[in-house]
Amino acid sequence: MTARVTLVSGNALCRNPRVFKAASCLAEEGYEVEVLGAWNRAHLRLEDERLLEGAPFRFTSVLDAGSRRVVDRLRSIARRAITKGARWS
Repeated sequence: MTARVTLVSGNALCRNPRVFKAASCLAEEGYEVEVLGAWNRAHLRLEDERLLEGAPFRFTSVLDAGSRRVVDRLRSIARRAITKGARWS
């Protein structure tokens, strides 16, 4: 049975080389590695996709803010928060 490791990053991997290096080293030592991260810009997703070609670990994006649907949803949440905040003042 292979030991599993999950690393969490708040950014895209192309902006977080430490996580990329750690995941690569662990995978090369025989661990099954998954990295959870976020894409907060569309161009970072493209950079990550190139970087991940041939990577010895799996990357899962838990947030793709480059997606139009996600951006619209975040704006909606922000508007509601501002409206509720104004009522509490």
